[in-house]
Amino acid sequence: MFPAWKIGAGASMAFRREVFDRAGLFDERLDVGQAGCSGDSEYWYRLLANGYDCLYQPTSVAFHFHRRTMDGLAKQIYFYMRGHSAALLVQHERTGVKANLKQAFKWKPLWYLGRVRRRLLGRRIPEDRFLWHEIAGYASGILFYLRTKRG
Repeated sequence: MFPAWKIGAGASMAFRREVFDRAGLFDERLDVGQAGCSGDSEYWYRLLANGYDCLYQPTSVAFHFHRRTMDGLAKQIYFYMRGHSAALLVQHERTGVKANLKQAFKWKPLWYLGRVRRRLLGRRIPEDRFLWHEIAGYASGILFYLRTKRG
């Protein structure tokens, strides 16, 4: 797999026109109104898979809306995970990299099982505050992809 998820988010990106000719357009199944998010990260992944380099420009500034309530944050986390799981499957579909399937159907579920186990044993940590929202979003993204899969 290409390390797109470890590099960061692609929430504010610029491209040369020829990039779209080689790597294709953004996948309309991802982001607002569809899976929920990850269209930018999926595209970044695809650029890396097609041999492009991504340049981080730390002097650039972009302002983003952040949720003001815990309910809003919970909903955002749900849709982040929905988009993430759908993007893993879109990435496999577009690149053929089998590690995406392994991540989607083996490693990520095992990671969630470990977190649930830890919580059931009474060892809660702050990062698990929205665990059930994450898991529900993740499962929802897999189902979303299967319903909207391209032929």
